[in-house]
Amino acid sequence: MASVPSQHPYVRAAVDPATVDLLPDPSVPGAPAGQWWPPQTVTPAWIDAHAAEFDILHLHFGLESFDSDEIAAGLAAARRAGRPVVYTVHDLDNPQLTDQAPYRAILHTLVPAADHLITLTDAAADEVRRRWNRECTVLPHPTVLTGEPDAPTGTHATDSPVTDAASPVRVGVHVRDLRPNIDALGAVRALAVVADLVGAEVDVVVLMNDRVRDTALAERVIATAGDRVRIERVGRLSDAAVERWIAQLDLFVLPYR
Repeated sequence: MASVPSQHPYVRAAVDPATVDLLPDPSVPGAPAGQWWPPQTVTPAWIDAHAAEFDILHLHFGLESFDSDEIAAGLAAARRAGRPVVYTVHDLDNPQLTDQAPYRAILHTLVPAADHLITLTDAAADEVRRRWNRECTVLPHPTVLTGEPDAPTGTHATDSPVTDAASPVRVGVHVRDLRPNIDALGAVRALAVVADLVGAEVDVVVLMNDRVRDTALAERVIATAGDRVRIERVGRLSDAAVERWIAQLDLFVLPYR
């Protein structure tokens, strides 16, 4: 099976490696090693060259790198090669984008044309049926945890101590690179109010990537945090590092809009 992307934890967790061979993500010309986007697997050139190597083309996400005409060309190449296309309708709105119009054009191209559709919830399946009169197989999101995380031992965001009964309640939120679907300012503002009300009984830490999409917003988030909410700037964390960090929190806050 060729999947876009192949190495994402969702895909790895949803596929039985004993019965399904996943092709690796193709390298991207000019991109750093390990970067899978823009996904070459959906391009006509890649499909024409590699059709003999896979039986099914599975599309998950990362398709916003292309416009709807380019997606249509990839679908046509798969059809010429006789390879069915399975699409996991993972996002009805794309969390990476502010303007959803180009992404909705991709959905209007892809959802009617795919040979089979998967989605994660009954509510999403209902919405796909309402918009496109297509049925989905509902495959709830499997766990993407890699296993029991190592016991943290230090004080850094990726290696911090588990609190004991006498310690403050530790609350954490990860605002990542300030992508459009994250309300970093609202989350930090709320946590700052909680910290002021509760005082020393709570320890609030916010992780924010060193590289963000909006440096002005990052400065506003830092200013809003004040003295009671600690901001830690970090590089992009691995899945295992995120697990270790969450494991040492008492409360993990999701900052999504």
